[in-house]
Amino acid sequence: MTIDKKVSLRRSPGRLGLSLMCVLLGLALTACSAKSQNEVKSEYKDPGTAADTSYQTTTVTRGDFQLTFQIDSKMDYTSGRQLYWPHEGDRFDTMKVKQGDFVKAGDVLATFTVDVSQADLLEKQLAVSQAQEDRDQTNIDYTRSISDARTAMAGLTGSDYAAAQDRLNALYAQQQQALAKADYQIDQASQALKELTDRRQKTELTAPFDGYVVYTSDEFRQGDYVPVSEPIIGLADTSRKAISFTNTNPYADVPYKSTVTLQDQKTQKTYTGTVISCRQVTGSDQDDVIVMPQEDLPDGALAGAVRVTGTLLEKKNVLLVEASAIGTEGSRSFVTIVNDDGSTRKAYVSVGAKSGQTAWITEGLEEGQTVLLNQGS
Repeated sequence: MTIDKKVSLRRSPGRLGLSLMCVLLGLALTACSAKSQNEVKSEYKDPGTAADTSYQTTTVTRGDFQLTFQIDSKMDYTSGRQLYWPHEGDRFDTMKVKQGDFVKAGDVLATFTVDVSQADLLEKQLAVSQAQEDRDQTNIDYTRSISDARTAMAGLTGSDYAAAQDRLNALYAQQQQALAKADYQIDQASQALKELTDRRQKTELTAPFDGYVVYTSDEFRQGDYVPVSEPIIGLADTSRKAISFTNTNPYADVPYKSTVTLQDQKTQKTYTGTVISCRQVTGSDQDDVIVMPQEDLPDGALAGAVRVTGTLLEKKNVLLVEASAIGTEGSRSFVTIVNDDGSTRKAYVSVGAKSGQTAWITEGLEEGQTVLLNQGS
């Protein structure tokens, strides 16, 4: 029994040590678990709480913004020209052609009703007659005055004769001036009459060259007034080829008459072109664009794939921010602003456009503000 007790006493320290180790290990695991939970909680941030420094931020700045485009196309379209009605105030009557029609130079494309009444025409005719009568009367009056002056000179001598001659010479000069003024009034009245008469006759818009109709305006109904700034028809010239493509950028249209770069994808050579037509595709936000090369092209140039690059819009000294700072909430855009005290708040903004990693802000932010990145994810 004594021996057994000794053995039992020798084993007791080992068991005690093992138990102590288990206790310490449990405490360590509990501490790690608590630490892990604290770390997770520190990464969660409700709106309005202190901002977590682990989030990336950026600063709102001012600078120049440029929105460009790059589209691959090919030279498979003819050059175009937009046709306008040149007389302000006339009314639209009938469209004689439709998109895709081939027309020859001189063919009637559309007709218009000219608001020129018979009373307007009569008024201009009377103005010409009155101006002619005024000239005739002026000539009669001065002729009579000159005749009287000559009669009065009879029998005069010396200084009296010289004075009378001066008066006669003055009458001649006045007569010429008065007749020149009267002739000018006749010319003005005659020109007004001619313009009105021409307008009554010119009620048709005709094709200036052979080509295909690529666009007809759907803005007018019969009887609508037609502004001189509104294109009526787009006509493609079959004698020269150009490049067409569709602009799908939601922020801006390709500027009419702007200069673009044309790169031959086979030879990598570049040429310049001019936008000669840009019209909205019915029922969409897209635009069909036609570009005409500005220079005579060597044989085979731009015969295959063509890369078109250009500028949609440029803005100077505007508010800029990294595009990833913009989040969306339905149809609205927002950013998360970091306040001076480290707290955060949501702000709705208006985005003018995005280009690459940069967004142009038109409303909702100020220069120097700090915002959180990666709000769109």
